[in-house]
Amino acid sequence: MSCVFCAIAGGEIPVARIAEDEAGLAFPDANPKSPGHLLVIPHQHVADLGDGADAYVAVAPLVARVSRLVSERLGADGVNLVVNSGESAGQEVFHLHVHVIPRYGRSEPPADAQAAVDALSGA
Repeated sequence: MSCVFCAIAGGEIPVARIAEDEAGLAFPDANPKSPGHLLVIPHQHVADLGDGADAYVAVAPLVARVSRLVSERLGADGVNLVVNSGESAGQEVFHLHVHVIPRYGRSEPPADAQAAVDALSGA
């Protein structure tokens, strides 16, 4: 099986590892919707919610942790959490993942995606 997120989790593809625990890993989205857009994936390969609802529950604490992190370090005053489960729902990579998308309504976002990654690194 060739799964890009499994390769990332296994260290075969280098990424900025923003946060990690025994259940999962958070790293920057390659095509961010806003500065600081992160993906949280379970270490375990599961295709989607139908395949891995337990994996989704297991990464929930990490999702909450990085949601707080983007608020604290980037000044985001809101966060969207998005899970696309299945092709018809817009899922493109078939390894369960949660998008953590910072929103900057009343606050000033970081200058760019790299500035956001730099602020988040070492969490």
